[in-house]
Amino acid sequence: MKPYVICHMCTTIDGRILGDRWPKLPGGKDNATLFESTADSFGIGAWLVGTNTMREFAGRNVKLKKARRRVERTDHIADRRARRFAIGADAKGALRFQEPDVDGDHVVLLVSERVGNDYLSHLQDAGVSYLFWARTPATLKLGPARSARVPAITR
Repeated sequence: MKPYVICHMCTTIDGRILGDRWPKLPGGKDNATLFESTADSFGIGAWLVGTNTMREFAGRNVKLKKARRRVERTDHIADRRARRFAIGADAKGALRFQEPDVDGDHVVLLVSERVGNDYLSHLQDAGVSYLFWARTPATLKLGPARSARVPAITR
C-alpha cells in the first residue's frame, strides 16, 4: 500500500524557512512549537526529510570503524516493532547516527548503492534501518513508494 503523504512546511510570507530568522510570532509561541503542534494534529506515523535537515538529528560526525565483513546491499529493518519513523535521505552515507531513534521515532535512512560497507555496518551497529533507493543519488520521486516497504507506515 502506498503511504498517504502530507507536505508540512513552515515559512514566512517572504520565504524564510529558518525559524531563527523569523520575526516574533503572535501569542508568544516559538517557531518550533508552532511546527510541532501542527504536525501532531495530522496523526502521522512517519516524517521524511533530506540529508541536511536530518543532519540536525544525527549527532556528531564520528569517524567510521572499518567493517569486519562485506555488508549485503539489501534493505535492513532494525526494529520491526517500531510504529513511528524518522525517514531521511542519505545517498552518500554522510549521516552518523549513534542512536536508533529521534525523539522516539525509529530512524530509517534512504541510501544509494554508493555507500560503503563501513557505513552500512555503522548503521546496523547503531540500530538504524536503511532502504536502498538506486545506484544514483536519491530522489524524492522514489521515496514514498519505497518507504511503503517499512511495516506500519501508512501515513
